[in-house]
Amino acid sequence: MATYKTTMSALALVCAAFPASAADEVQSLQQLSCTFTTECIDTEACEATDYAMSVDYRATPEAAEMDPFTVFVSDLSGDFKAAPITDGTPGAPLTGFVAFNGDATQRLMTIADGRARYSIHMRQEDMALYYEGSCEVTEQ
Repeated sequence: MATYKTTMSALALVCAAFPASAADEVQSLQQLSCTFTTECIDTEACEATDYAMSVDYRATPEAAEMDPFTVFVSDLSGDFKAAPITDGTPGAPLTGFVAFNGDATQRLMTIADGRARYSIHMRQEDMALYYEGSCEVTEQ
């Protein structure tokens, strides 16, 4: 677990060292529209939902060196930046993201064959949310 904390601290320092506008100058590699139809809250029974988000992946190797948070997400909570998850190949499609934006909320999304799983962990509220749905590429 010490390695995870060290990595997260290093990424946070890199992000703080460079202005957010650096990634804004990079063109989108992939834009996704995600719709979630199932919501689970901690140990409660899952329910139907209509939660949605848009995801804009703006990475190039140069942009990622300056700011690893090259995924821009918009949802009902607002806008936030995240670090991409890919297969590691340069220019590879987005397969998810992880976000830890200096607050007590941690976010993880994975995408496989259009199916999306998204979890939100809120330490201060002592709860976690889990969503299942799909993501569709709207621009590439």
